Amino acid sequence: MVVPDGTTIINKQDHVNMKHHSFVKPLSGYIVLLFILVLVSSSTNAMWVKASDSELVEHSDVIITAELIACTQITIHQQETNIGILKVEEVLKGDDNQSAFLLALPSARVLRKSDDIFYKIGQKGLWCLRERKLKGEAGIYLADQPQRFTSEEHAAGQIEAIRKIVAEENKQ
Repeated sequence: MVVPDGTTIINKQDHVNMKHHSFVKPLSGYIVLLFILVLVSSSTNAMWVKASDSELVEHSDVIITAELIACTQITIHQQETNIGILKVEEVLKGDDNQSAFLLALPSARVLRKSDDIFYKIGQKGLWCLRERKLKGEAGIYLADQPQRFTSEEHAAGQIEAIRKIVAEENKQ
């Protein structure tokens, strides 16, 4: 209310309404922003292009049939890294004398990304690995694309195809 001398008088009810309006507008903006962020973050998924067996062989440093027998956490360059141990049954591509390989795994402790692939101890099958090439590191491999692991129940035909491709490459 404004009195004739130009002074504004606010009664108690007006004061409460002003507080309510000045608080609700910014809060509703935050709620909308939060809602949008939840929608966007929950709807993003990694997508991979299916590779042929030839492309998979070409882009793999090691191809083995193996079982994931253990997982552990080690520190490399002051950073915690989850490592799986693959017990080799057969080497299709790579060092025939190696009986185990180290597999880098995503951490279950940190925020998950849509392209993280988690493996479980006891998983057995065909592993098409590529070496993780971080500075000062060697001998740790990645199976970071769905085609880089095929369970033994589904791998028989693919193993034969890969044997033929590797044999052809070795002839050249």
